[in-house]
Amino acid sequence: MDPDLFAQRRVGTTLRGKWRLEKLLGVGGMAAVYVGVHTIGRRQAIKILHPEIARSRELRARFEQEARAVNRLKHTGAVEIRDIDVTEDGEPFLVMELLEGESLAERAARLGGIEAGELLRLSDELLDVLAAAHAQGIIHRDIKLDNLFVLTDGRLKVLDFGIARVRDGVQSDLRTRTGAALGTVPYMAPEQVMGVDVDARVDLFAVGATMFRLVARRHVHEAETEAMVLIKMATEPAPKLASVAPGAPPRLCLVVDRALRFQREQRYPDAITMQRDVQALRAGMDPPYAAALASGGGATLGDARTVASPAVAHAALHALHAASAVTAAPPAPFAAGTSPSPRTREDEKLLAVVIVTLAAMLLLVVVVALVRRGGGSAETSASAAPTSASAAPTSDPPSAVGPGDPSWPSPAATGAKPGRGPKHHKKNKHKHKHKHGGEDDD
Repeated sequence: MDPDLFAQRRVGTTLRGKWRLEKLLGVGGMAAVYVGVHTIGRRQAIKILHPEIARSRELRARFEQEARAVNRLKHTGAVEIRDIDVTEDGEPFLVMELLEGESLAERAARLGGIEAGELLRLSDELLDVLAAAHAQGIIHRDIKLDNLFVLTDGRLKVLDFGIARVRDGVQSDLRTRTGAALGTVPYMAPEQVMGVDVDARVDLFAVGATMFRLVARRHVHEAETEAMVLIKMATEPAPKLASVAPGAPPRLCLVVDRALRFQREQRYPDAITMQRDVQALRAGMDPPYAAALASGGGATLGDARTVASPAVAHAALHALHAASAVTAAPPAPFAAGTSPSPRTREDEKLLAVVIVTLAAMLLLVVVVALVRRGGGSAETSASAAPTSASAAPTSDPPSAVGPGDPSWPSPAATGAKPGRGPKHHKKNKHKHKHKHGGEDDD
């Protein structure tokens, strides 16, 4: 049965004789979220795992992990989970605080953009939550506009710890499908895309990608298909923010560019360090960490684009296959006793495009090696930069930036709505997202 239709049919029913499902708030890849009214009149959000997902022991464990992760965090910026139970039909459900407000994606779309002061304030609050989570060994792994909820009083809540990685050994038996990369592709760090071991710096990359999205009104990398975006995220450094958003303040660009470094060793070392830089921007000062590296690091910081090695290209292809298995297939293949559907003609076309692209990259690597061996001095890059990234980064000294600084791009400066990605970016329907509304890939 269609998940949306099945979820809608639950409205008006009662769970465990005490929770009446009053309204359907949204349906995600793993669960549906309702307004639940307790017999004593208390209103909460009820998140129920889809029946076909509930049949998978692995996915049930991931769902339950969300409750454990948030319970450990105990931060006012994380949505509170107050109970966990199982329906009469055997589907696990969470009882959560009912939030009033809108996602950051919805807010940006409604307002036509996010003002400078609000962007920095929300980024500050987000990094505070992540600093607390990372201190507890929790890596969120899916920071994006739709998982950031702005309450009616303006405070931020971080949603969806369903794919969080808990580094305490308790969840060591929890596995994704072999090599599968969890997250939302336009916000994923290169190592996350390739399915290798990740650490807290993937969350900092995602914060940078979120800020980039709001300021530049586009994703870090864009392409005709999500598969090609995935390859770009795995093999190409992010364009400088100033090259795609010339009106962005230089100091802000320092922070975003540092968070989006291709090599994680060159990003912020932790959320607290990045938070201090954001707080400096709010005060109209230089971001101490990013500014110090930019002024003294020179070319050693890895500004030049690098040639993707065959090993990286192979890893990107492996990640593409694994991620496609998770994102392109319906939820049913995850359930016990089912098998994946056969490869389609469209799958074969996509695979051919990927193979040709990677073969071209490998050939270019060989050419570069031959040129270098022959004494050639020209630098060659195998990762094609977006056309807008060809503009040289500004060399003007940073000017003071505050929430009211006129150098910030105004939301009215363009007709684009940052809450919506380009038409060719489709929803990842089978990711486990929740918010007190719908879901999107923003």
